[in-house]
Amino acid sequence: MPKVTGIFDSFDDLDQITAEDIASWLRPAPELFYLENYLANRLLYPQVAPVTAVDMSIDLAILREALKRSTSFYDSKDKKITIPQHFVSRIPNLSQLIWAFADAFKLKDVTTVVLSGDDKDEVLGSLLTPQLTQKQGLVKLKIEEKNYDIKLGTLTIIPCSKSRCHVGFKSDQAQILGKNEALVETYGGKLGLVVDGRGR
Repeated sequence: MPKVTGIFDSFDDLDQITAEDIASWLRPAPELFYLENYLANRLLYPQVAPVTAVDMSIDLAILREALKRSTSFYDSKDKKITIPQHFVSRIPNLSQLIWAFADAFKLKDVTTVVLSGDDKDEVLGSLLTPQLTQKQGLVKLKIEEKNYDIKLGTLTIIPCSKSRCHVGFKSDQAQILGKNEALVETYGGKLGLVVDGRGR
């Protein structure tokens, strides 16, 4: 029988995460003693899959904290996030999964998102993280002849299944690559283009 692998098998320092750390990602947050017990169970049984929506939200909160402490999933030099295949097997909603990665790392400009499989890697898409000069406003994007107005303060996913996506960027309240207006080429794929306009 093949071994059942969980997301949290990939981290060695889950015991460094506190209930307070987990609670900071949850609204509303459960009682701390409940989170302490939940985390203890994940330490003992990292392969257990979440059963309810609440379990999933707590797992994603733990994942955010685990990713923040890890150096294995984000290459700042190449600006690349690598998601192991078994992560997607346990959290099949790519939007939720990439949101956790976007929260965990301090990203800037364009980041490639790659799914790492047993045989080969697959590019899923790209994360576009503008640097905000104001907290409110719009980012105007033109992607493959379609126009999009992205409100600052939001996380938006735009479909782009092509291997390469040409993105026209324009904003008076944000910059990409140090410019208020630019044309950038990004990778597309199953995920598409994720625009993180939260300016954290």
